Amino acid sequence: IFLISFLLHAVCIAQQFQNEVFSSKVASVQMSPSGSPLQSPVIQLLGGKTMSVHFDYLDSDIVDMRYDIQLCTKNWLPVSHHSSHYCKVLGTLYFDTVQNSVNTHVPYVHYSTSFPHNNFEFLLSGNYIFRVFNDYTNELLFQVRFMVVEQLIELTTNVTQASNVMFRDTHQELDVEVNLHGFTVHDVSRDMYLVYLQNGRWDNAIYGLSPSFISGDKISYDYERENLFEAGAEFYHFNCKNIRAPHEHVVDVYFNQSQFELSLKPYEPQAYSVYSSRSDLNGRFLPSFERPNDAQTDADYVRVNYILKYPNSFAADTLEMYVCGHFNLWQTNELNKMTYNFEKKQFEASLVLKQGYYDFLFAHKNLYTHHLQTNETMGSFSQTKNEYEVFVYFYDMIEDYDRIIGY
Repeated sequence: IFLISFLLHAVCIAQQFQNEVFSSKVASVQMSPSGSPLQSPVIQLLGGKTMSVHFDYLDSDIVDMRYDIQLCTKNWLPVSHHSSHYCKVLGTLYFDTVQNSVNTHVPYVHYSTSFPHNNFEFLLSGNYIFRVFNDYTNELLFQVRFMVVEQLIELTTNVTQASNVMFRDTHQELDVEVNLHGFTVHDVSRDMYLVYLQNGRWDNAIYGLSPSFISGDKISYDYERENLFEAGAEFYHFNCKNIRAPHEHVVDVYFNQSQFELSLKPYEPQAYSVYSSRSDLNGRFLPSFERPNDAQTDADYVRVNYILKYPNSFAADTLEMYVCGHFNLWQTNELNKMTYNFEKKQFEASLVLKQGYYDFLFAHKNLYTHHLQTNETMGSFSQTKNEYEVFVYFYDMIEDYDRIIGY
């Protein structure tokens, strides 16, 4: 019985959908509400707004791409329902716009679409996964998470410096109060499920806290430790929209026979420094070019070199260090992993990115929780300005799915 349970658990974990790019030719994946490229991929059910998706395929030949949309449970497992239960679909879903790049050293094809539309409509709220396939080979190229919400309850949130003295200077506390306003929940602990996100990240999300206090329609989630996030630091940033007028953080630009290459200034560890305030996009990126509205097809791909000074070579050997942000869907793989140069005592990485504005972190992976952490590289300060999101899931026993009834 134990072995069967273990294998079933392993299968469920294997099927859990993550934000992930599977093809090395896919770049600059963006999903957001239409017209708001810096917002999280969240739209209201029957709210009249659409979700937009953009990405580039690094090739000169146009390839037919199709996509599908799958409803998931609150834990990002595929539901067993037929798609007709949660959406209306007419025919195969293809991209609305397919354009070759214009006068770029790195050729690519830009794909974009938006939904709902005449051939696709949502019937239910919840977690959804958007998947893109090569229509000829049936290869899965990438998948991204998004949420469709219903605003049926009221949420009050409060972000403060951690009340627990041990974490007061380095963490932030997120307290939540839910007011049901007559929405019927028979068993709050069983049927309601909260998820907290920081800056759109899923690696350090907080899941499934039990209520700390219930009074009629009001449900409180107020803790001193379970609802803490490492505050981190403000994101580093640079822009490379104009190669001929380098950004202040760019120290060198040159052409290496096939594409432009630029080097950012070397960064020093900030673990023991004081908080530094700077404007950022909370980890997001925005393709941009010298002329407005031409970024999708006219912006080129450039190679960006990163350096993080790290004198402690003994500790460096035990750290998995990455350059992270929304530009790579917060993935941790060989493409954004930094290597340590023992001679120069520094971490180094080289990434190919589209011209534009970029926020990023130097983060190392916790070997036990697999959370990305910045305390060793950029410090963690309770004053940091972070963006938090709260999702309230409700298990609908009649329809057998996880609705999102509050955001």
